[in-house]
Amino acid sequence: MGEHIALERLATSFRELSDLYPQGPATLPPGERKTFVERVFKHAGYDYTLTLQALATSPPHAWDRWRRDMIELVTFPHHGNGQREQLATVYSTQQLEYIMRLEPSVTRPAPDTPPSNP
Repeated sequence: MGEHIALERLATSFRELSDLYPQGPATLPPGERKTFVERVFKHAGYDYTLTLQALATSPPHAWDRWRRDMIELVTFPHHGNGQREQLATVYSTQQLEYIMRLEPSVTRPAPDTPPSNP
């Protein structure tokens, strides 16, 4: 039940903060989408990176509707406009590790691509 309350709070926060962007958050560049999602989590009383970590380290059998919705939200920064972006320019090194656990098709960036700041 707590997961559903958290998801509802995040959905409300997403809608409220989306109103501040006339074109919508999906039109933002990836780094700004990540900042937007971090603001959504903070506005709802949660921490983006801790949630990403919890999702990435939870048992694989926990793939229910709530989990899929949460994964969609935490990966919004690189999926927001329908195309994958250079992940190392969007996520910190630790966040990228979590993303790779959630999306096995995500590959590690080239060594010369510096990670973003958390």
